[in-house]
Amino acid sequence: MAPSGADHELRLVAQRSLGGRYNQEPISVWAPFVLAAGTGFSYSVSSVWGPCRWRQIGAAVIQGATLTAGVTGLLKWTVGREFPAGGADPHASDRLEHPERATEYEPFGVVLRAWPSGHTAVSVAFAATLRSAAPELGPWRWSGYVFGAAVAFGMWHGDHHWASDIVSGAALGEAVGSSVGTGFNGSGFNDRGTRQAQLIFLPGSGGGELQWARNW
Repeated sequence: MAPSGADHELRLVAQRSLGGRYNQEPISVWAPFVLAAGTGFSYSVSSVWGPCRWRQIGAAVIQGATLTAGVTGLLKWTVGREFPAGGADPHASDRLEHPERATEYEPFGVVLRAWPSGHTAVSVAFAATLRSAAPELGPWRWSGYVFGAAVAFGMWHGDHHWASDIVSGAALGEAVGSSVGTGFNGSGFNDRGTRQAQLIFLPGSGGGELQWARNW
């Protein structure tokens, strides 16, 4: 999307056709941090008073988001893609007249850059982890994607990121989040939220042994 000029054209769509402007609203900027704090608080409460299953879902969401944030930070530092404003005044009258910024990179720089969008990646990771970790929630397990889409739109409409930053962030968050959540998806769990115990026979040269095993 960067070499083809699509990133710049989509920026014009957001800022001119759809009436966007830099940092138009603070909600999409702060939403992932508020969600992270809320998830951590909920996990702490459930660790004391809640059922084991809720702790497992909370642990999955925290792990999915944290891993996604780490990978995103590494990619930002490695690739070093420039932000749409390019370090200039984001409110300048000519801010939309620099298509070359979409193809500017500074790998391994001293600051984290634009690609991929960390806000989008972490928000979608929350959604993907919840979806794959909690099938018992039914259709509600998909509700996190509404949050992720809103944050992604805010990053684009508020001129924080190029469109490809957001698409890449969403893909990364989905991949990591769904992978982590699958390990906590409750398959084989009973109503009390723990895995069913199993009687296992291990054959040996002189006979064998029985083991009563139970995994968290």
